[in-house]
Amino acid sequence: MGNQIKFGPATASRNGDPKELIKFLRESLEFSDEAVELSLTRIEKIGDSITNEAISLLSRFKYKSIHLPVLNKNEFINYPDKSIEKQLKIIDGIIEKIPIDTVLIHPNQVEDFEWVVSRYGSLLAFENMDIQKNFRSVKEMTELFKKYPTAKWVFDVNHVYTIDQTMNLANDFFNALNKKLTHYHLSGYGGFHDALSISQEDIILKGIKTLNFPIIDEGNLLEKNILEKEYNYVLERLLNQFPA
Repeated sequence: MGNQIKFGPATASRNGDPKELIKFLRESLEFSDEAVELSLTRIEKIGDSITNEAISLLSRFKYKSIHLPVLNKNEFINYPDKSIEKQLKIIDGIIEKIPIDTVLIHPNQVEDFEWVVSRYGSLLAFENMDIQKNFRSVKEMTELFKKYPTAKWVFDVNHVYTIDQTMNLANDFFNALNKKLTHYHLSGYGGFHDALSISQEDIILKGIKTLNFPIIDEGNLLEKNILEKEYNYVLERLLNQFPA
């Protein structure tokens, strides 16, 4: 169904339940095999959920991203962190078994950039952060990529919205970093990350500057059972924004 734009959800089991992750991956595949992000932002989302069946389903998507953990027991992770090595080795196992396009990390949580670059190599991507964090400016991100030129960029347009609700800043980001772009993160703000079809903050879509890259929606679409609704909402507005 969803194949007019390269669109897919960010998803994971909420508490490491393998049956739930398999359910979400199957539902996403039934909709479209264009793109998906395994959003392992909390350590407990990994749990026992990364089974061979889950990896097999993940392999069927054309574009596959893994979001590295952000929180461990409600505390922010600073990389490297030996206490999460067990979970990182599970992620390493996925990368060894199937082709992964992107391994995404929040740059504000990295203490040793050489460590993450060495571990993930050309798969590594950094995303621009929100107004409350470092690495939210074009200058910071440009300097980061000058130091680590093999890394890619995930353009989080929600994060831009937290800084500039006119979304003019998105032009500056895109003009400076478009050669590093690997995929978009899209969501409504709605207080944090919501589905755009719920928050209806359509101005955020002004951050999408080209349809040539996958759009990963972080609005918890599968959990809310609104994947198709969100896709149709986003598609209609993007087709108006990018008329044939």
